[in-house]
Amino acid sequence: RTALRDELRTTAVEKARAEIPAGMTFFPGSLILKYAEPTQESKGDSATISMSATVSVFFFDTALLTQKIAEIGLKDYKDEPVIISNMQSLVFTFLDPVDNVVLSDLLNVKFSLKGTTAFVWNVDTEKLRSELAGKNKKDFEKVISSLAHIKKASMNISPFWSNVVPSNTKKITVKILDK
Repeated sequence: RTALRDELRTTAVEKARAEIPAGMTFFPGSLILKYAEPTQESKGDSATISMSATVSVFFFDTALLTQKIAEIGLKDYKDEPVIISNMQSLVFTFLDPVDNVVLSDLLNVKFSLKGTTAFVWNVDTEKLRSELAGKNKKDFEKVISSLAHIKKASMNISPFWSNVVPSNTKKITVKILDK
């Protein structure tokens, strides 16, 4: 019975992950399985035992969830566009026993999310390109410091002897690293 339940849970988590709608987040702990009693079918010297389960899954709007976590976890958060790069590392737990969760009363489902979040601010790369276009290499730090939430930045100009960023923004490449 335990082996069948474990196999059903693994299959349910895999199928739920495969069917996550765009813009939604799924945590394996938000999955509720209601198991049916195993059935046994005998044929001669062998028997087949099978079990089924009803699966309910909670999906979360990723943008809204990120905003709520940022509001709670960041004291200086002011509705800026951010993502949580390690959202899947958070652990979802129902606060009430799973058997007591009433699916028809979603507003009263209590849960917790635990873990360390890695917030990454969305950088307006078009704005950054236009701010840098035609500027001298020595103005790079000044431009970067005027943009909020950039922790570290570096610049490479090609050819290496040039001291001026190209004026054409299409010739400027911006790479965002979340480390």
